[in-house]
Amino acid sequence: MKQVVQDLDSGAVEVVEVAAPCPPAAGVLVSTRYSLISAGTERAMLAFGRQSLVGKARARPDLARQVLASARAEGLAATYHRARGRLAAPRPLGYSSAGIVLESAGGVPARAGELVACAGAGYANHAEIVSIPPHLCARVPEGVQAQDAAYATLGAIALHGLRTAHVGLGEIVAVIGLGLVGQLAMDLAAAAGAIAIGFDPNPARVAIAASAGHRTSTDRTDLLAEVGRVSGGRGADAVIVAAASRDPAPLQAAVEIARERATVCVIGDVPITVGRAGLYAKELTLVVSRSYGPGRYDRRYEEQGVDYPIAYVRWTEGRNLEEVLRLMGAERLRPSRLTTHVLDLDRAGEAYALLGGAEPALGVLLRYPERDRAGARVIAIPDRALPDRSERSQRRAGGRAAVRVGILGAGDFARGVLLPELTRLAPLTVVGAATGASARAAAERFGAQTSTTDPARVLEGEDVDAVVIATRHDSHAEYAVRALKAGKHVLVEKPLALDEDQLASIERAARDAPGVLMVGFNRRHAPLAIALKHALAGAGSLVVSYRVNAGTVPGSHWVLDPAVGGGRIIGEACHFLDFAAFLCDAPPTSATAVATADGSQLSADNVIAAVALADGSALSLVYASRGDAGLAKERIEVLGRRGAAVLEDFRELRLYRDGRERTTRQRRDKGHAAELAAFLEAAATGRQPWPVSEMAAVTRATFALRAQVGAGDA
Repeated sequence: MKQVVQDLDSGAVEVVEVAAPCPPAAGVLVSTRYSLISAGTERAMLAFGRQSLVGKARARPDLARQVLASARAEGLAATYHRARGRLAAPRPLGYSSAGIVLESAGGVPARAGELVACAGAGYANHAEIVSIPPHLCARVPEGVQAQDAAYATLGAIALHGLRTAHVGLGEIVAVIGLGLVGQLAMDLAAAAGAIAIGFDPNPARVAIAASAGHRTSTDRTDLLAEVGRVSGGRGADAVIVAAASRDPAPLQAAVEIARERATVCVIGDVPITVGRAGLYAKELTLVVSRSYGPGRYDRRYEEQGVDYPIAYVRWTEGRNLEEVLRLMGAERLRPSRLTTHVLDLDRAGEAYALLGGAEPALGVLLRYPERDRAGARVIAIPDRALPDRSERSQRRAGGRAAVRVGILGAGDFARGVLLPELTRLAPLTVVGAATGASARAAAERFGAQTSTTDPARVLEGEDVDAVVIATRHDSHAEYAVRALKAGKHVLVEKPLALDEDQLASIERAARDAPGVLMVGFNRRHAPLAIALKHALAGAGSLVVSYRVNAGTVPGSHWVLDPAVGGGRIIGEACHFLDFAAFLCDAPPTSATAVATADGSQLSADNVIAAVALADGSALSLVYASRGDAGLAKERIEVLGRRGAAVLEDFRELRLYRDGRERTTRQRRDKGHAAELAAFLEAAATGRQPWPVSEMAAVTRATFALRAQVGAGDA
């Protein structure tokens, strides 16, 4: 199928052939008929993508600081690979579309053959086939055309803004900025019985609003006069700021025309730098409307289909979408009046050029060919991509047949850390990812012949000897078991499993499989870790103190979801338990923990754990999300009969023996490259790198810790 993406490196808009998405476990698979280009949001995205690296750094100084910190710690080469990995990921464009359902699952009230409106960045993309979760789609009423339904998402944004401003019957609503959302806000306000007055300095946009019977103005003074005339000098009851501007003038105008104790609602992208005096003098309420409504950015609502109770949240983003479509069906909203251009999908580049061109353009629709099936989920990549890497990998194999590798997962970590090193060492044959665009981009960049959205193509492919699994945590166990049963060698990123049932299934599969199994516990392969172990070898049991300044993770991040990421103890602390097991050549045998208390809840990512190991060694783990970024992330102290050691963030190792200190310093190296080399060596020889029972013991110890500290704030 074809999809529109932006190359973040060059900023170019491209139509690419990609693998079709997976049918959803709950939701709909949709053949798109029309998708709407959002002139405001997508123009801003394009402008960012077209900036130079310096321009991007200026636009996102927070990311620039992260890059500089990484360069100081890990060196320019490693930082370059990570940064290039992020920029090499294509950005899917689009978030408002309409199409015909091909498949429906999970109780979604839309059947195959029905027309639905689709919403959401990352879901309702400019693509021939899209996979949409239950609450981001809505059935289109009879009589509503797909060209109109494609506007439903932007209509929901406008509707939520009006709800946030508490617009009621007979109230006067001023709308500043008459782009698509502003125009739809005018229509919806009128449909609700309010009096809408619009302002935009662009005469063409004002003319479009006026043609629908709205009061409009291109002059700020005229706007103030018209609001005063209609309101009897009181001012607007509500002001919707739907403009996109770097100038605070739209918000300043809103304060000027609002009546006392009115509400000013910001929908558009404007700086909120209005002075206090104007707000105070009128006692105004200033609010920012967030996208389509309650549920937006909530993974449980959007991805997992967990609805909000209607008695407590009457209007969610999904119900706003339905209401916009109902108004279309009742002929009280006709968004196609805003359409200025309709272009076929193959002309997407021309369509985006209209956004910054001299020709007036407002509603730009992409039109799609009719399809009655999703199409191929496996795409062959032309031979032009990195043709020499396989040759180098073959020579490095030292006469042995090179281990052919397939990878599942093409996220930031895979692109920035795993794949650059992996493709130096072995031929990459296939890349699998959740989205066709990500899979294709990674395959092209790293020289794979095939990209796919079908996990089976990687796990069971005849051209794959070894599988690297770098997907979300909840899929690790299933994919590892399937690959082992297919006779593949498996490197699965941590964690190995999220619960006992998953872990037991892996143990059974590994016991019966011919391939090796390895978990991505990279720290045991770090050069300074190996030096530390050798220095204290033969010292008997050890006392290991491991302090981790982990930093915070946003509460909405998937890693904190117990069902998807498992939480940070299972998802990350497993690294540190394995490190102790590696140093002592002994698995954990028991683990206890206490967590900090936040009110009545335990904070599961601020933990002190005590872990006993089979050789009598003991680990004290301090894992904290609290702290400061200026403090090194990891510090390890090891005390033994033959000496002691301190390892500072895998950059400095201090060894103490007989009262003397010896120090080794290097760029931070946490062992990722050596880990991949060890995996490929194990796959080539068929020798298990370390016992699966030890990997399982580390994983079970994290289960014990999680049980004691609970799921925490997640």
